[in-house]
Amino acid sequence: MWRELVTNRIVISCFLAVLLAQAYKAIDAYGKNRKFHLKYFFMDGRMPSGHTAIAAALSASIFLEEGVTTLWIASTVFALVTIKTVLGDKTFALEQEKMINKIMKDISAGNIELVEWAYMTGHTVKEVWVGLLLGIAVSAAVYFV
Repeated sequence: MWRELVTNRIVISCFLAVLLAQAYKAIDAYGKNRKFHLKYFFMDGRMPSGHTAIAAALSASIFLEEGVTTLWIASTVFALVTIKTVLGDKTFALEQEKMINKIMKDISAGNIELVEWAYMTGHTVKEVWVGLLLGIAVSAAVYFV
């Protein structure tokens, strides 16, 4: 059972897609901060979208393995829902961030120093596109290289 699982190209594609997406985030954070923290490898948000990468890798791998089947259609719908969700989360979080920062500025008018709140959640369209292309590219590499 384990051998079939670890040698399954669909599993390998999904694992590599999310591993590469998260590794990029950790390397990018290291380049900016000159400090390595394991938390950077597990963070949400930022470039590229790991959620989109794994969903795209799943759909692309199923297509490469089976062609156009009911399972591929279901995985593609799942990928599209994932993409819509991560884009929607980002929009929602940005609106919250704007409101919280306005409240903090209003409070700080009394010379109370507050740091602006910024929480990385969801993804921009660019981050989603890079995650999508990463997932498809990893699947193609696993199947054709």
